[in-house]
Amino acid sequence: MKKIRTDWADTQYGLVKFVRIMRLSLFLMLFIIAQGWAIESYSQKTVLNLNMSNVSVIDVLGEIENQTDFYFLFNYEQVKSDKKIDVRLNNSKIGETLNVVLEGTGLDYTIKDRQVIIKKAEQPGSNFSNVQQEKEVTGKVVDEDGLALPGVTIVVKGTTTGTITDADGNYIIPDVTSNSTLIFSFVGMLTQEIFVRDQSSINVTMKADAIGIEEVVAVGYGVQKKATLTGAVSTVKVDEIKNIPASNLSTTLYGKMPGVNISSWTGTPGVTSDIVIRAKSSFDRDNRPKGNP
Repeated sequence: MKKIRTDWADTQYGLVKFVRIMRLSLFLMLFIIAQGWAIESYSQKTVLNLNMSNVSVIDVLGEIENQTDFYFLFNYEQVKSDKKIDVRLNNSKIGETLNVVLEGTGLDYTIKDRQVIIKKAEQPGSNFSNVQQEKEVTGKVVDEDGLALPGVTIVVKGTTTGTITDADGNYIIPDVTSNSTLIFSFVGMLTQEIFVRDQSSINVTMKADAIGIEEVVAVGYGVQKKATLTGAVSTVKVDEIKNIPASNLSTTLYGKMPGVNISSWTGTPGVTSDIVIRAKSSFDRDNRPKGNP
């Protein structure tokens, strides 16, 4: 004969199931609380005795690991320092100890279980500064007389972003952050670097880059500073050649400059001499008058 469960039996079965679930939930809750208490209890009960002189922060962290079950996680480049400290603590808890050790280093710590994370301390408003707002910077560039300078190059330092001033010396650079530096450069003018900060309009007066005549050399292809000149330069003073009787200038330079060989293929007055500078001739031998070697 087939059994039929009564309502009373169903109620009893559901009650037993509910009690079992409640027991399991209570056990898990107590286990979690006990774990948390054990973790907190360890950090609260564990004390440190440190007596160290002229040591680095990393040395102190290593000694804490030797005395306790705590272990540290940190970026070595952030924590390393040439600064030496003295630490003398008795029966000090981990939090108190780290407050003393990390004072003035710009470092902060977080304790998770028996793991201690050391990192750079967050500055007030750092979350905002991490996302720098970009803005448009405008301005005008003039010289010391107040005249507009067209063609001045403006570049955001460390980037390829830049522009040049127009005919009236005005410029516009979009998408510039407050921590950017603008570099202003122009031929014959001193280069300037200006930190943007909260400025949205930056006007610049450029000063001439004064160069003494003794610092430059006039060469066949322009004027160069002595500091950047790569070729050899020889000079002959007027006093050395003004009293030499000669029919042309090339003849008067004979024997006056090292590396310069001057020779005349004919004795005809007024004929230009053959000038050889470091084996490079200024005279085309193929176009010499007939009869010359």
